[in-house]
Amino acid sequence: MKKIVLFVCVALLFGACGSQKKTDETTHTRSLVLYYSQLGSTRQVAKLIKDKVGADIEEITLVTPYDTSFQKTIERCNQDRAAGILPDIHPIQSVLADYDTIYLGYPIWFGTYAPPIASLLREVDFTGKVIVPFCTFGSGGVEASRDSLLQQLPENLVLEGYGVRAARVGAAAAELEPWLIRIEALPGEFVPMPEFTAMKPLTPEAKALFDEACGDYPMPLGTPVGVARCVEPDTNLVCFETHQVRRSGDTSVSFIHVLKSASGKAEFIKVVR
Repeated sequence: MKKIVLFVCVALLFGACGSQKKTDETTHTRSLVLYYSQLGSTRQVAKLIKDKVGADIEEITLVTPYDTSFQKTIERCNQDRAAGILPDIHPIQSVLADYDTIYLGYPIWFGTYAPPIASLLREVDFTGKVIVPFCTFGSGGVEASRDSLLQQLPENLVLEGYGVRAARVGAAAAELEPWLIRIEALPGEFVPMPEFTAMKPLTPEAKALFDEACGDYPMPLGTPVGVARCVEPDTNLVCFETHQVRRSGDTSVSFIHVLKSASGKAEFIKVVR
């Protein structure tokens, strides 16, 4: 099971099935976990990271908090986006000059980091800091949010991030350590994920696995058309290629990562679009 969790964690770090690259080398000294959490999932991950790396921690808070209702939060965000405004946040209390590395945490909304992080980036100078993103999400977004951070912080070193679905946030406790070893925040030997096979036509068995893992997800994930498995058969990590026709008539392609856990349950890990 430890080996499987390691492979899952590594899979969360890379965007496409089988893609892999070496992280820039860096030295982590004094660290701060700085995060926004609305409903608590990101807070859980933030506290785990704090304990594992011995960092300080601070939560980003809003002057006018979002409603705890998902629908009302989305309505407010849409209104703010239409008006071109960002939510006001309370000034952070931490002195950033005291830190070399910032673990930046957030939920994924609208495909990237939540608006309070955009407010933070607007108001706080992160010059010279190593940024380590981590997030929670409904379906995916760790790769896209890192790309957004790279655009906003082009002079910073922004490391590969960690992400976990809020529905399986309990898995973070086991998955974080391999990721932290990967980015050299903890000592240890990083074991890279084996490559995926080439995409093959979907079989009835693979379709049943996809339905078991993703059938109850409330948003459309597309129609599975292909499947790839890790070269090492005992990893139980599977990548599905799905297609979805947009209103424009174009077809969007996504990759859905599914894990067949030791308990026998198929878990939807994330989607990469």
